[in-house]
Amino acid sequence: MDQFIWHIYAYVYDLILLELSPYQQMIRRVYEALDPRNGECYLDAGCGTGNYLLPVLDSENDLTLVGVDYSNAMLKRAQKKLRSREEKVDLYELDLNKNLPFDKEVFNGVNCINVLYAIKTPEFAIQELYRVLNNGGRMVLITPLDEPEMLPILKEHLSTLKANYPRLWGPVFFYQLIKFFIPALIFVPINIYIKSNKKYHFFSEEEIRLLLTSNGFRIHEIGLIYGQQNWFIVAEKTRVNA
Repeated sequence: MDQFIWHIYAYVYDLILLELSPYQQMIRRVYEALDPRNGECYLDAGCGTGNYLLPVLDSENDLTLVGVDYSNAMLKRAQKKLRSREEKVDLYELDLNKNLPFDKEVFNGVNCINVLYAIKTPEFAIQELYRVLNNGGRMVLITPLDEPEMLPILKEHLSTLKANYPRLWGPVFFYQLIKFFIPALIFVPINIYIKSNKKYHFFSEEEIRLLLTSNGFRIHEIGLIYGQQNWFIVAEKTRVNA
């Protein structure tokens, strides 16, 4: 896919997903699970347009953030969002199928959100994230349990609207449908194109547990999120001689 298509995709990606309450809830859960602390350094592996970097920067003032992504178009959009905070964030165009250009044990925490399934060699990526993570450091990982479906996500979004707007949820949802219509006409075909050109890796609970524990991680939490379409995992790098 050329950079022009990625540029369009990066734009409509935010127009749609940032409006969905399950996506917003997922961002909050990642932040809470990562529990960033001032004076520490964190890696967003597959940072996309920077949606998981923003809440960290908004809540903490004295930390270092690094975001990496394969798509230059996604990174450019992240740069625009983070422009006023660029001295606290380093963004790199990197392929997570290759060695990360960081020393071992330099990050206090890592998040990898809806990226692992699209990597050619997931085990290699997990090994690299383990290498750059401090002993005792935390990783927050989200990956689809199967090819994601939008209907359960929309149902969860609708339930949240009904809870937040008991009397007005209908008009609010109708307004959002109109707002989503044109971006969706672009978002859906591009997603189909992406899927047709990639081989994906979907994990059962047993498989994702084995992948992490066999590579040195201790799992603290595992469950479903985002309309029950994705695994949500919080894991810790096992300390040496622990």
